[in-house]
Amino acid sequence: MKIMCGNMWTHLNSADLFCITTNSTITSSGRLVMGAGIAKEARDRFPDIALKAGQQIRHLSIYGLIRIGKIGFFQTKLHWANPSDLFIIQVSVRKLALYANGNSHHQILLNYPGISHGRLSIDQVQPIIQQLPDNVMVWVRSKNQLNQVERAVKNNLF
Repeated sequence: MKIMCGNMWTHLNSADLFCITTNSTITSSGRLVMGAGIAKEARDRFPDIALKAGQQIRHLSIYGLIRIGKIGFFQTKLHWANPSDLFIIQVSVRKLALYANGNSHHQILLNYPGISHGRLSIDQVQPIIQQLPDNVMVWVRSKNQLNQVERAVKNNLF
C-alpha cells in the first residue's frame, strides 16, 4: 500500500480499479445512498451508478467490495448516517487485497476509508489498511491527513 495526497479523481483514467467508500443503504427506488463525500462525487459524475450498485447489493448487508466497470464500491458501514465500522472495513480490505494480489499489474486507487463521514480516526483505520499490497494507492485529500498517517506509521500506533 502506498499513501498518496491530493485529488484522486485526477487519476481516474490511469486506474484499473477506482474504489470509493460506500454503505449498504438502499432507497425505496433501489438506489444505493451516495449522498456525501467521494460517493456523492461518483454519483454526480455517473448518474446511473447508484441504481446499478443498488441492484447488486440490494439483498446484502455486508458486501465488502463490488465492482461496476472500473468503479469499486468499498464498504465501510451499513447505514449511511452511522459511523464507519472497523469490522466492515476489515472485510472490505480482505476482499480488496484478494483482488489486488490476483491482479498485481493493476493500479488500484482507494480513498482513505472511514475517516471523514465515517468519523473514525486514522489511528483506528491504519492498522487495518496497512495489509493492502503495493499496487493499492490509498488517497488522503490534505497535507494534514497525510501528516497524521505518517505519524501513525512512524509511532507504530498499530
